[in-house]
Amino acid sequence: MGIYLLFMVSMQAAFGQTSPTFSTGQDPKPSDKTWKLVEGLSDEFNGTFLDSMKWKNTDPTKWIGRAPGLFQKSAVSVANGDMRITNDELPAPETVNGTQFTHSCGHVISQNRGQVGFYFEARFKANKTFMSSTFWLINYKNEFSGCDSRTTELDIQECVGQINTTAGWAQSFDETIHSNTHSRNVTCNEPEGSEGGNAPTSGKVYDDYHVYGAWWKSPTEVQFFLDGQHVYTVTPKADFDLPMYIKLVTETYDWNPVPADGGMTGTWADRTTYYDWVRVWRLVEDYDPSVQLISDGRYTIKNKSVERNLGAPLWAHVGNNHDAILVQPGDFNDQRWDFTHLGNNVYQIKLACCNRYLAVPDSGCVDGSNAHTSLSADSTFQQWQVSKIDGFYQLKPVHCPSHALYRKPNSGTPENQWTDNAELVISDDLDDNQLWEIFSDISSGLFGPSTHSDLGMVVSPQPVSGSDLTIRFQQPATSDVALALYGLNGQLVYERTYPNILRGKAQLKINAEKLSQLAAGMYLLKMTTQDSVVSTTKVMVK
Repeated sequence: MGIYLLFMVSMQAAFGQTSPTFSTGQDPKPSDKTWKLVEGLSDEFNGTFLDSMKWKNTDPTKWIGRAPGLFQKSAVSVANGDMRITNDELPAPETVNGTQFTHSCGHVISQNRGQVGFYFEARFKANKTFMSSTFWLINYKNEFSGCDSRTTELDIQECVGQINTTAGWAQSFDETIHSNTHSRNVTCNEPEGSEGGNAPTSGKVYDDYHVYGAWWKSPTEVQFFLDGQHVYTVTPKADFDLPMYIKLVTETYDWNPVPADGGMTGTWADRTTYYDWVRVWRLVEDYDPSVQLISDGRYTIKNKSVERNLGAPLWAHVGNNHDAILVQPGDFNDQRWDFTHLGNNVYQIKLACCNRYLAVPDSGCVDGSNAHTSLSADSTFQQWQVSKIDGFYQLKPVHCPSHALYRKPNSGTPENQWTDNAELVISDDLDDNQLWEIFSDISSGLFGPSTHSDLGMVVSPQPVSGSDLTIRFQQPATSDVALALYGLNGQLVYERTYPNILRGKAQLKINAEKLSQLAAGMYLLKMTTQDSVVSTTKVMVK
């Protein structure tokens, strides 16, 4: 046993897509892997404003644009399922930092960074002006140190709608995909230079939408795709192993001058680049449904629909033979469950403290009945078929396969307050209330002796009293990092996820105000990375 079974949820259902846009036979993934959406880097642009949790509209501290095009927030809008960047002439020339600008354009950058192994794709239609329509990635040199203090850039698509140069190499920029990998501003001995490729689109880039994609397969290989077809592979000049931000930009190129009429005589639609969506994917281990999903052992079970920081695991009061209910944990022994595999991912689920199984009566199989689950010593109706859905688990009674274990919301209670006495039933209403997180038992040692990778985690000060707690560790790969603090009785007392922590030496803090709310004593601190690498240590609060 000893496997930590909590996985990050992907929002594939919400995005209506379960894999990247590949034509038949073009998907390059290994046979033992599957694509999983990286929700924090993906957007369908279905709202009426830009999601500030995912994107930043212009960043004058980094880049204001290449003259004569000045990045303007007003150039960016979201409507009708598209994020739009509209180019125009400024009402009057503006001088910024001694440089004169005459046109407005747009710069949208992701809040999070993509990394090696990710597949990046965007569906967009280019504008019809001399300005560009682009989809690319770049890192910021000053965010790294040592030999990693350098710039890498991955251009997936750069095109223009009107060509105003006679240079031969530029004549196809309105009807091709143009891609490049750049290495520059190096600190040590890494090579500098560019490598790229191009391939024709079916018509002008502004006539229709196209899907432009790139699989950043490894530090030395990037595969490029156009409308689901692999078009070329590029080997960068230097290793591409630094995380990079996504950029969606329209700008002016110094090689494509402004035409005499200003270049903005077309309609609003002609001057606009339409981004339908951006999707980013990562590879995860595929699984054979005949293989045991959950090892025999002891676990806690928590409903997906309940906010995790509020607690609310599956809990049962045995003294009066009550039905199993969801509450904030009282007696820790009453929220621990033993899973026993019976074959083909069918399990018996028994309350750890007693000889009673999670069960449901045969009458519960009637659609709409919402039959209560119960605790029973009878083995007749206590077998559960377990399956995995986007990193969560679904539990269906074997004798009632159209229903699943379901958390019935408290009547009239807001969802973020579902913490006490919610009914536990089986139901054919298969929304998020029938998805569950399953954790390996947190009471055996420090979360189990053989399940965790050493992140070199060091906490200080020890004991902590009236000050922040600093956690230093070695991050194996750039990813989100989650911290959770448990009392020795197993109750979760603090939880927070820190997004996109860079590879290498890292440092996080739990502030003194949070710690001051805890009773003095010993706690267990658990750190989890995006790839389920786990490290644990003890923390003494004084």
